[in-house]
Amino acid sequence: MLRLPAVGQRGTWRQKAQRCNTALTTLLVAMSVVFWDVETTGLDPAAAAMTVGCILEKGADEPEVFHSGIGTEMTAATATEMLERLEAAKTVVTFNGAAFDFKFLAEATDADRVAAVARKSVDLLLCAAAATGYFCSLDSMCLKQRSDGAWKPTAWFIDDKSAETLIDTCREDVRDTQSVYEYATQYSRFQRLTGTGKTARVPLRDGLRDVTAVAAAIKASPPDQSWMKTPPDLLAGVAWLNLA
Repeated sequence: MLRLPAVGQRGTWRQKAQRCNTALTTLLVAMSVVFWDVETTGLDPAAAAMTVGCILEKGADEPEVFHSGIGTEMTAATATEMLERLEAAKTVVTFNGAAFDFKFLAEATDADRVAAVARKSVDLLLCAAAATGYFCSLDSMCLKQRSDGAWKPTAWFIDDKSAETLIDTCREDVRDTQSVYEYATQYSRFQRLTGTGKTARVPLRDGLRDVTAVAAAIKASPPDQSWMKTPPDLLAGVAWLNLA
């Protein structure tokens, strides 16, 4: 609850104004939608680490950047600061966050706290897979040709220029995540670039819902995968969340 200082409270008017500003900022953060992405040194959270993370609040001009210094793996203190920012937001939106980014954050901080945020987050990749039965890249859903990310795991440790390029890539990813989210919100569908360069449009399945709700929908009524030779297990990546 937002508490404003009473006139009779001790402290100067400047101090009281600062307390009001802090309370108002906390309230606004709690009402926010944020878009989140991290860069890592590998694919396995048990063997790799986060290097940089970005959080873009809806309506903000620039993402917040989190790291522990160029050439240094992200520390638990920095990761916890990032987690606290995500916990404060009303809605956290990711692209493959439930199966990837949140796992790294859980490894670096408090797994139970991270899982609680992940379960109520909106994972655009999972939302799209619930409708299509397969996974798409973020690039394709932004109508871009798929980029090669093989350089990213080591870029943080090469030199300042490479590290800044990695930060810029993370910034671009959260902006792209916001773009996909806003398109889906406005038109109730996703779009993606096919292998032949055409634009395909996929209607949303029951709207943009949190990971828990989307996983339940997939279990209750799986999308058609009968045409696939080797259909992917859409829920394998979120098994660690122990969804009912």
